[in-house]
Amino acid sequence: MEPADLSTSENEYADKSQWAKAIDWALLGIGITFSVIGIIFFFAYNWAQLHPFVKLGIMQGIIILPILGILLFKPAELVKKLILMGASLLVGVLFSTFGQIYQTGANAYDFFLAWTVFIVLWTVISNFAPLWLIFLALVNTTIILSIGQIGMDMGFTTLAIILFLVNAAAGLLFKFMQIKNLADVPNWLIKITALAACTFMTMGLSYGLFERGNVSFFVALPLGLVTYGLAAWYAYKSRSLYLLCLLYLSIIIVGSFTLIRIMDGVTEAMFLVVSIFVILSITLAVSQLVKLNKSWNEISA
Repeated sequence: MEPADLSTSENEYADKSQWAKAIDWALLGIGITFSVIGIIFFFAYNWAQLHPFVKLGIMQGIIILPILGILLFKPAELVKKLILMGASLLVGVLFSTFGQIYQTGANAYDFFLAWTVFIVLWTVISNFAPLWLIFLALVNTTIILSIGQIGMDMGFTTLAIILFLVNAAAGLLFKFMQIKNLADVPNWLIKITALAACTFMTMGLSYGLFERGNVSFFVALPLGLVTYGLAAWYAYKSRSLYLLCLLYLSIIIVGSFTLIRIMDGVTEAMFLVVSIFVILSITLAVSQLVKLNKSWNEISA
């Protein structure tokens, strides 16, 4: 059973067999998730009674045995991917167990960096969208913690730009793989990466308005204008209302913070002006999106 089997054509409802496959897939994922959670709670409850070598031995065995099972018994493709995802999560548990036993004193970013590096191969081999999402979350977490703990003199706007570039690059890579049929990349994975990239750009522009003497804002502004322009062109060309909604929402948020910055302070007039701006902007955005959606449907008909 493959995730691709769950897809339906436009304006077509899923039948019983497709619902059964979807439920089967969901239950497998839930089972793997609860298994990982159960292992974590087992260690938490029996931590004081277990010898350090026993703790590490159990964790290594729990990771190695499923991988050996994949090689020896060759289960279904989806089961293989779910097992690799569970093993990837357990790698993080193993590193946290090691750090707790020996009190290494390492920074938090070292933990996430090691976790990210050690599951790269499994992520690429499995080519499983949920595991790619976990990997991308680990990359973002590693970047955030490393910049904060290494002590780099970097403002929040610069950090937001870096995270925007990382997530935008990931989204473009996933889209390229989907277009070229290099991998089975679901649309929801591309949408999540687009949401993450848009969120970080919105945060960078909004925060940069209030950072004094930081040139990062003057890098983020043209970068955002060019990126949003290209994204709007692509959204219109591919008829993606989701991407247009993201762009509209981001522009409204940045516009609201711009008004707050111009009015320089929290006052009753500022709240009134920003509220009116948000109401009018959302009304305009919704009306334009509805008209655009109707025109696209008429063309398709």
